[in-house]
Amino acid sequence: MLNRVARRIDVAIVACLALPLAVFLAGTFRPLPAAALVALLGAGLFPLVRATWRRGPDVRWTWFAVGFAVVLAVVWVLLGGSGHVVYSQSDWMKHDSVYGDLSKMAWPPTYYASPVGDVVLRYYEAYYVVPAALTKAFGHHNLWMQAWTTLGVLLVALRVLASAQRKKALLAMAFVLVFFGGLDVIGWLFMEPVHNLGWRQQVNGWNGILYLMRITMIQYSENTTLLFWVPQHALSAWLAVLVLLHREDDDDATLGIPAFLVAIGFWSVFAAVGMVPFLVGRCIGLLRRRTWRAALSPYVLAAVALAAFLALFMSSGAGGIYHGFIWQVNPVRTALRRLVLFLVFQLLVIVGAMRWARIPFGKHEKIAFGVLLVLPVYYYGTYGDLTMRASIPSLFVLALAIIRAIGDRMTSWRPTRRTLPLALVLLVGTWAAVPQLVLVFTEPNQRKPQSHVPETPTVMADIAADVPPSQYLAAEPDWIAKLMRHNAPIFDAVDVSPGLRTTDWALNPGNGTGIAASPTGTVRFTPTADGKVDAVSVATYAPGLYHVELDATVVAKLAPYRAGFGFGSISYKLAPLSIDEDGEHAKADFYVWVKNPAPIALWLTGEGLGRPGDHITFDRVAVHRMQPLREDVARWRVDGPVS
Repeated sequence: MLNRVARRIDVAIVACLALPLAVFLAGTFRPLPAAALVALLGAGLFPLVRATWRRGPDVRWTWFAVGFAVVLAVVWVLLGGSGHVVYSQSDWMKHDSVYGDLSKMAWPPTYYASPVGDVVLRYYEAYYVVPAALTKAFGHHNLWMQAWTTLGVLLVALRVLASAQRKKALLAMAFVLVFFGGLDVIGWLFMEPVHNLGWRQQVNGWNGILYLMRITMIQYSENTTLLFWVPQHALSAWLAVLVLLHREDDDDATLGIPAFLVAIGFWSVFAAVGMVPFLVGRCIGLLRRRTWRAALSPYVLAAVALAAFLALFMSSGAGGIYHGFIWQVNPVRTALRRLVLFLVFQLLVIVGAMRWARIPFGKHEKIAFGVLLVLPVYYYGTYGDLTMRASIPSLFVLALAIIRAIGDRMTSWRPTRRTLPLALVLLVGTWAAVPQLVLVFTEPNQRKPQSHVPETPTVMADIAADVPPSQYLAAEPDWIAKLMRHNAPIFDAVDVSPGLRTTDWALNPGNGTGIAASPTGTVRFTPTADGKVDAVSVATYAPGLYHVELDATVVAKLAPYRAGFGFGSISYKLAPLSIDEDGEHAKADFYVWVKNPAPIALWLTGEGLGRPGDHITFDRVAVHRMQPLREDVARWRVDGPVS
């Protein structure tokens, strides 16, 4: 019986990754479009499901290893905070907001009417939709998120650990699964004084620098950090690697890969991108064996049609994303120096120790090494998201190579001359997980488990200052909106910004003053010697949630990179001022809470400002108050998110 279950585990993995997309399509679109889209998904996945059903992994599970995998999954997820039984990391503010809105609002969650259409939640929702649907049906809010996360981790643990035949090897394999990562702590010590290293010190971002008012960093996260902070990226990448990379000669499975990548992309587009290098050669081989007809297979065409539609849906209204080669977003010398250090501590030392230990280094391991070598060269996303998340499949491939070697060879805890360096590298790499675990056991739990949907702020309120709202919210094109279920908006966007429409002021060097007149008074901007700018109050606003949009024309050798609206000293938000490629047109777009009646002030800050002749014209400064349209929405907390 146990081995029959083992042979079907890949079917369960495919179902786990594909089910959220099917649920999303059924709940978001009208019945006929939803049926057509779900049919495309099913048709595209059919070859992969058939292949995994007919030919499961050739493994023999043991009852002890299965029990151990179950306990590991439950404890690991419990400590990760997804059910809020213990302290959860700050990223859970975003997770809870997306999950909460999906749980208590009709799908698609509709926030307010804009001039171009209703603004809806448009995000990679796979991690949230199944628990949200279960919460709608049965209540018990946090229970379902805890159970869903545990299911994903359990599938990973069973697939990786359940075939271990020796208990010592099983413990060592579990250690690598939970703690595999690079030498972040060595990199951190290389950049910082040793006395600054504490038990709570996050070392993952050791190479981050502040440049042109942005913190840029490259990071390869270890596994516990991934699960505690971004489980949607981690689980989709881990499970995809386990299913796809061991069926090289199965053409049926290959025909199902396009649809499976679409399902993975709904979990994490970066995980899907990270899988592509491993699958290109396999797809080319299929085309060579079956000629071009394979590309015109109905399974592939169904996947392409679904992918095209979802790409249009997910990209509508998307704003500009910070990107460029690493030497373009950092000073050249600093960028190259940190890139070399990063590759040494995060990749080359690990791979060198693996080769010294004679870990088998096959095609997949070589591809993983190449991907990890190249990824940091290009910076994409506010915090280098491409490097952080698209690296997960390749890092997991290296971890699996070590785990397999342990399962095949380990008979004693005593390392040999060959395995000692790798053992030391793995032990030192565990430090990145230490702060995550220390916080779990020392910080108070601010988000207690709740059986009902908590009165959390909406997604709009929890959007990070450095993340454009268009990453989460958008008004879909009219033809897509007609295919979607229609729900009344929960807010009315009331324009409360008369008098702030057009202001023009000059930036003077040193302590000079720029002056701009508006119908409501005079705004005085006083740049400091380094070009930073402050502003006096121009209006007073009541407590609530506000949407701020700013369009400007900039004339400056180095344009300002940040703008913000500060509400007295009580609440403020500093958001990126994105500059178009022509270097002249700029805009900022963000949501912010006003906690108490307070004056509003416009802030502008950047490097290289304050030169004679530099100036900025505010073509539009719009402030909209999000006025609740329903009594239950009015009761939602309006004093801002819990920090």
